[in-house]
Amino acid sequence: MAWSASSAWSARVRCGLCLVAIAASLGCGRGHADAQGTKAASSASHAAISSISSISSISSISSISSISSSASSAAGSKSADAPRGPAFSGTFDGQRRRFAHGLARALPSGELQLALTAEPLACDAAAAALDAPSGTPSSSIDAITLRVSPGPNARFFAGATVGVEARVALGSARVWDTLPPRLVGLTLAPLAGAPKPGDHVRGSLALDARTRDDATGAPHAYRAQGPFDLALCPGDAFDRLVGERGDAPATALAGHFDKSVLKARSAIAIARHDALNGLDYLSEIIFYDRGEMSCDWHTDMRRQLEYLTIEQLSGVTSRAPAPGVPQPARPFYWTASRTDVYSKERHSLGDAPLAARAWFQLDTVSFEDGAPISGVVVAASPAGARPDQTGRFEGAFTGIVCRR
Repeated sequence: MAWSASSAWSARVRCGLCLVAIAASLGCGRGHADAQGTKAASSASHAAISSISSISSISSISSISSISSSASSAAGSKSADAPRGPAFSGTFDGQRRRFAHGLARALPSGELQLALTAEPLACDAAAAALDAPSGTPSSSIDAITLRVSPGPNARFFAGATVGVEARVALGSARVWDTLPPRLVGLTLAPLAGAPKPGDHVRGSLALDARTRDDATGAPHAYRAQGPFDLALCPGDAFDRLVGERGDAPATALAGHFDKSVLKARSAIAIARHDALNGLDYLSEIIFYDRGEMSCDWHTDMRRQLEYLTIEQLSGVTSRAPAPGVPQPARPFYWTASRTDVYSKERHSLGDAPLAARAWFQLDTVSFEDGAPISGVVVAASPAGARPDQTGRFEGAFTGIVCRR
């Protein structure tokens, strides 16, 4: 059947419009999920329209397939690494930031490191990126990093909100900051057995903090929250993720450090006020082998006695008192100085790279001067600690709060 020139042109236009419709519909299907895809699909459509005048024939259906796959590829290329759904996000010094990527690592210290990052980070690049000193070229990553000790029964305090120290690294803005546990809330979902490479660590994180730069005095403000889902990287430190016993004896807190022995007969919980963030918090609890310790007497006797402290207390604050919930802490033992009779020497229960670990649980929480306080503590040096850094303390205590 012979076609006239005008009918042939009409057929070419109709065929070209078919190609446009097919390419646009396929591209827009991806574009609905990704704004970049919409732009790509639109570009593909305009390209097809501009070529209509040069279409002389359609040799096979492969022409349609070529145009549609080109549009689909352009639509999806920008979104391949972009996670969908909610993620940890918020404002950091007034700038909205989203940390939708990340990973988890077992550290030689016997802790889990959680890293929430703004961009994808490979396991083999994690050490260089996350452990680099602040301000160095390799520390240009934007990341929130946390460390969590195994805690009672190696559950990593899952199922409850605890305070942990958080490092805020905004390398793109040349900002590096460390937030104390009182300004950080971490909630982990229970792990399915002992952690191993490839497992996922899931949970949520909340930051609500105001700080000042130590060197310049410049103010910083961070407010963010959201869920995370991090895969555990391969490594050779998983055997160090060993927890402590899940309960403490009802007897009075007692134990030893190196050759020193202590049975706690009194405790002083130090309460402080964070004016910048508008909250009260407990900074440390001190355990003495002397009874009926007062706030005034404690200040004088602290120079003379050996004692145990748990410090870097998890977020026990007026915002989140958390009575009845196990919380992480760091244990230290204090002895008389060998060089200065008026000074004390502070010893960690476990030397680097093994982290000193403790957990505590309070029956009630108060920040008022002289208020009673009670609870339990388990503090121990990790396996492999040097003999002169080895110690263990566990049991119940009662004491008072002293404001500073």
